[in-house]
Amino acid sequence: NVFYETQYNELNNSDSIQAQVFDTLGKQVLNNTISNNRLNVSSLNAGLYIVKLTQDNTSVTKKLVIK
Repeated sequence: NVFYETQYNELNNSDSIQAQVFDTLGKQVLNNTISNNRLNVSSLNAGLYIVKLTQDNTSVTKKLVIK
């Protein structure tokens, strides 16, 4: 599971948040709505990914490493 922090007020966790996960080639491998501040990535293989979190008109992009 991915846990995101809202300490920088980038996203407001009271509204739904759309999460898109991309592999290093730019292919979208996951597209889900986050619930309970968690994103289930158990279907992904080990590797490096890019996570784009979107809420309303605000997007945040982060690296994700799965070991």
